[in-house]
Amino acid sequence: MGVLQVTHLLFADDSIFFVKASKEEASCVKRVLRDYEGASGQVVNFDKTTVSFSKGTREADKCAVADCLGVRTVEEQERYLGLPTVVGHSKRVVASVIRDKLTKKLQGWKGHLFSKAGREVLIKAVAQSIPTYAMSVFKLPDNFCEELRSIVSRFWWGASNGKGKIPWIAWSKLCRPKCAGGLGFRDFHKFNLALLGKQAWRFLTDKSSLMVRVLGGKYFANGSFMAATLGTAPSFTWRGILEAREVLKLGARKRIGDGLSTLVWLDPWIPAHDKESHFTAEPS
Repeated sequence: MGVLQVTHLLFADDSIFFVKASKEEASCVKRVLRDYEGASGQVVNFDKTTVSFSKGTREADKCAVADCLGVRTVEEQERYLGLPTVVGHSKRVVASVIRDKLTKKLQGWKGHLFSKAGREVLIKAVAQSIPTYAMSVFKLPDNFCEELRSIVSRFWWGASNGKGKIPWIAWSKLCRPKCAGGLGFRDFHKFNLALLGKQAWRFLTDKSSLMVRVLGGKYFANGSFMAATLGTAPSFTWRGILEAREVLKLGARKRIGDGLSTLVWLDPWIPAHDKESHFTAEPS
C-alpha cells in the first residue's frame, strides 16, 4: 500500500485544498478558482474562505499567501463540523467542546418539569448523541467519559441548584438493555470503542476507503492492519483506532486462503464453537 498524497477534500458545499505555503502556488489556486467561476457562473465567497498553516511556516510566507488569496488566516483551534481542525498533544480541546455543548443542553432542560420517561427520551435522543461524531473519530480519555456519565447521571436523578440527588441504582445497571432489567443508556467508554471499532473494521473490509489509504500508507505501507504498530508520532485518530482494534481481536479469525501468511501457532485461525460470536478478518 503506497502513500497517498491528498491535494483536496470535498464535503457537501465545502472544499479544502492543500498546497505549499508559497506565493506561486497560491496564485495557481486563485487562477483555478477564477477559471471555475467563469465556466460555472458560481462565485467563490472569499469572505467565508480561510487559510491555515502548519507549524514552522514563516510569517512572511503566511502574509504573502493570505494577501495573494485575499482571505483571512485562522488559528489551529478553528472548528469544522463541530471539532477542531488540528488536535495537538492535548486532548482537552476536543473534550471541552463536547462537555460545554452537553452541559449547556442539559442546563437548558433543568428548569422544566420532566417525567422519568421524558428524561429518558431526552437523554437517549439528544444528550447521548452529542458526542457521537467525535467518538467515531477520536478515542476520548476514560476520565472524560466518566465525566460525561456524571453529567448525564445528575440530570437523570434530577439534580438541582448544584445539588445532586441520591442515585438509587448504579449507572452500570441502567446501561443494561431493557430486557436485562436496565434502561438501555449508553456506557460512553464502550460506545466510543464500538464506534472506533467500526472504523477499524473498514481497514479489513474496505481497502479503497480514503481513510484506509491515507492511514494505511503512513502506518503499515508494507504490512497488514492487524499487525500494525503506533509508528512514529502517531495521530490522535490512529491511536484510537489501534485501541479499538483490540476489541476486534477478541472475535476476529483469519480466513484461510493459500495459508502462506498464516502462522498456525500464533494467528487466530481456528473457528470457535460458537460461530455467531465471531467473524472473519482479512484472508491469508
